[in-house]
Amino acid sequence: MAVRSGAVVMAFALLGLAPAAGAVPRSCRVVTDAAGDENVWGLTGDGDLDVVSADIATNATYLTAVVRTATLRDVDTDSPTGRAYYVELWIGGTGFGVFGATSPDGTGGYVAKVTGRPGGTSTTSRMIGLPNVRLDVARREVRMTVPLAVFTPVLRITKGMVLSNVMVSSSRYAGPASDRHTTPDGSAALAGGIALEIDATAHNGRYVAGTPSCVTPGP
Repeated sequence: MAVRSGAVVMAFALLGLAPAAGAVPRSCRVVTDAAGDENVWGLTGDGDLDVVSADIATNATYLTAVVRTATLRDVDTDSPTGRAYYVELWIGGTGFGVFGATSPDGTGGYVAKVTGRPGGTSTTSRMIGLPNVRLDVARREVRMTVPLAVFTPVLRITKGMVLSNVMVSSSRYAGPASDRHTTPDGSAALAGGIALEIDATAHNGRYVAGTPSCVTPGP
């Protein structure tokens, strides 16, 4: 029996299955990257450092950055000294970097104000706080959560602000993940840590603060 498409749409609407008028679409995968391209100086084959997508989400309290990789293990035998992940974002001319690392001594990281120019060369200038870093192995996600209060002395992040030029990188990391210090010039650092970048995305991610996301902000 022929069924008109309009009748089908009406039936779904009556069942409450049609999208609500004016519904705000969720932000998801604000950064994407090709799989299998983790190759710097011939270092390949570590899916835990192969970035495939990333998201940023905020609510009234937290900013959470999620980095997704091709694989993710509790212990990465391909990078036994450690792994590191970095998310950079810009609000106008103000940049922030969120760095998370995991090594045999645990997980840790820092949040920093970044100088330079959006989408171009940048340098970590000053550590302003610490993120909560957690590996979700089942989802292959590295979650880095920062209280919005950490950013406030530099710039108060409020709903509707555009977070642009979002980029993500991954690195092989050697050094402690849980020991942090600030160098004499004010730069942020993990004590004795060395990061060798393996994969990086373009500076093309964009998220509007407070927009519904496939990521739930919070530790």
